[in-house]
Amino acid sequence: MKAQIGMALIITLVFLMVMTLLTSSMLIVSQLSHKAAYSGQQQFLLEQVALLEHIALIQNSQNDSLALNSVSSKCPASYAAFSEGVLLCELLQVDTLKHADNKQFSLAYSSIVLKVSFKDNGQ
Repeated sequence: MKAQIGMALIITLVFLMVMTLLTSSMLIVSQLSHKAAYSGQQQFLLEQVALLEHIALIQNSQNDSLALNSVSSKCPASYAAFSEGVLLCELLQVDTLKHADNKQFSLAYSSIVLKVSFKDNGQ
């Protein structure tokens, strides 16, 4: 009788160990799937923030004379006879680099903007 009780106890302990291993593996898989889902959401939010920052930087560079890289160039419209010497063009390269809080994701945007303005002849 004692052998049967011992065998039942061993079978019960093995069953509990298997169930514990299955439960812990399910918890680990659910945590990994949660992290994977959150990383996609984090990447999407970072993309939105970086794009909004880049658009704001482009709009500010068009209004102000501040730009990261500015090169004066010959205006495409200056080949017309009526606009020669009247237009002033600048090529602006606007770069935006955004990192996530945990430094796992980063996004970069780069744009070239043609800024056209009229020359002030002092009149």
